[in-house]
Amino acid sequence: MEFYSVLPLPRPASHAHQAMATVATELVVELVVKFFESHHWKEVRMRRRRKRGGRKEGKKQVREGGRKERKKEERKEGER
Repeated sequence: MEFYSVLPLPRPASHAHQAMATVATELVVELVVKFFESHHWKEVRMRRRRKRGGRKEGKKQVREGGRKERKKEERKEGER
């Protein structure tokens, strides 16, 4: 692999520089791969679902009178 474009090294990179660059990129790649393997969104979702205890039956039900509606009612009562 060529690292000249990425790293500010002297043009003919010495073997030491090249080795360091290779090791560094390999480490970064390894870390990124590990991260994505452990944080795969499907697995994360499944894990969350397991914590909450099983599948949800249907979607979230619409709550009767949310915060906005309560505020509206309070305003109406205040005007009276």
